[in-house]
Amino acid sequence: MQFITQTRKPDVICVHQNGNGDSYEWAIEDLRLWVNIIWITTPTQLRQNDWYAVPLTYLINDGCDIFFWVDHDDIYQINHVERCVNELKFYKSNSVISKKCNILYIGNSSYKYAPSTQVDMGGTEGMSSSLAFDIFFAIQLKDDLINDQDINIADNVLAKVTMPKFKNFKSDVTTSTYVSHAGSYSSSNWVSGMT
Repeated sequence: MQFITQTRKPDVICVHQNGNGDSYEWAIEDLRLWVNIIWITTPTQLRQNDWYAVPLTYLINDGCDIFFWVDHDDIYQINHVERCVNELKFYKSNSVISKKCNILYIGNSSYKYAPSTQVDMGGTEGMSSSLAFDIFFAIQLKDDLINDQDINIADNVLAKVTMPKFKNFKSDVTTSTYVSHAGSYSSSNWVSGMT
């Protein structure tokens, strides 16, 4: 729902659900009235790199030209898409990532909010799920994620393998909130001490 209310609505949203369990595609059925939503279900648990490689492959084959790395448990301001598209074009870069994001830490019985915080997810020098990129970057990232045999963490593949091959703009504008919680793959340890 965060993306159908954007000031620049995406042309397509691709959701990838993987792992055992029933599909929860029903949760977005009514949203399809507002935007084209592609639902991909992979019934087995995939390695973390493939969480991103599977929808990237679909979107590349579908002819998309600008891509957004979006995680389901983060929060995006209504100008996120517009800001990213504008910065990609203005700075003539292959990718744009925010150096700062808001962080919402959620513990068992408390929370803490840290606005506009400098971050470095996996060595990206920014918040990986604030990333937007062009088709050339998308093709390379997909290949790097699929072919990686050593790193096995998508943020790190992005930072160490794909980003060094391209012109990347690191933005000072904050349009996203990273949510750190006990179920987070990469930051559950950030909230382990919270009560």
